[in-house]
Amino acid sequence: MSMLVTRTSPSPVFVVGSLVVACSALVARCPDPGESLEATGFIMEAGGKGFNVALAAHRLGVTVDGLFAVGDDPPGHFMRTAFAAQGLDADLIHTVAAATGAGVGIIQADGENRIAVYPGANASLSVAHVTARADRLRNAGLIFAQFEAPDAPIAAAFALAREAGLTTILNPSPYRAIHREILAATDIIIVNEHEAAALAKDLFWTGPNDGLAALLAADGVRTLIVTHGRHGAQAWERGTLIDQPGFAVEVVSSIGAGDAFAGGLIAALVEGRDFATALRWGCAAGALAVAKLGLATALPNRAALGAMLNGVQDAN
Repeated sequence: MSMLVTRTSPSPVFVVGSLVVACSALVARCPDPGESLEATGFIMEAGGKGFNVALAAHRLGVTVDGLFAVGDDPPGHFMRTAFAAQGLDADLIHTVAAATGAGVGIIQADGENRIAVYPGANASLSVAHVTARADRLRNAGLIFAQFEAPDAPIAAAFALAREAGLTTILNPSPYRAIHREILAATDIIIVNEHEAAALAKDLFWTGPNDGLAALLAADGVRTLIVTHGRHGAQAWERGTLIDQPGFAVEVVSSIGAGDAFAGGLIAALVEGRDFATALRWGCAAGALAVAKLGLATALPNRAALGAMLNGVQDAN
């Protein structure tokens, strides 16, 4: 089994991010329409897909830069405090004239979840915000974006990245059709099985995912990654399939598993690891993240990731 070796100083990741106050309730099962159920657990924390990925990478030693937005309201102040408490630079956050975003998750006892997200201030991120950070973006090792941010700043960031020869990673979640301008500047796409099906439908593809990867390659996307939850992930890297099995853990909450996966993948890539190793890091980080309620506390550090990769029980 491969061992985790001592890292060199990784390049920064620039995240076109999102911030929401994330509330999660643990229930035996999701309530039926009109039904109220007693929750057996509850947590409120800083969340949002962009924040989750940034924090996941940060925990693994990656320097994080990027763009986030909150409102000038009590939830926004909570988010700034939580951001700083995790060791992330508050300079990454813009205050805008909108309510801070929020998310609500209902988590069943088996770990499956249902989530609703109100974008709020995240929808106010703009091209101007990206332009103001252009020099910092160009100094990053790679650029990551997700779809809790609007298309315009993502397209602007990816265009700057393409000009600078930087790798771009897109997680089109929550899923919407990918604008052609964004797709043309994307190197790596990360989707789960449901998002892969939606993407295939948008591209008028009805066959298996290897064909979807080939179709995307024709648009310049070098790598398609499809995550399969506890079953691991598959990647088509420059036409070659890499199949990474999942890591066996007892699932408490699957919220944020994909974000943890992205953080692990990013950490490996900015250190110059090969893609098979990056996929393995992503699956290990995702597995560790589902073992606790509350993503911020569940995201692994380097020691926990190394233990998981090397087969140590109770790694986190």
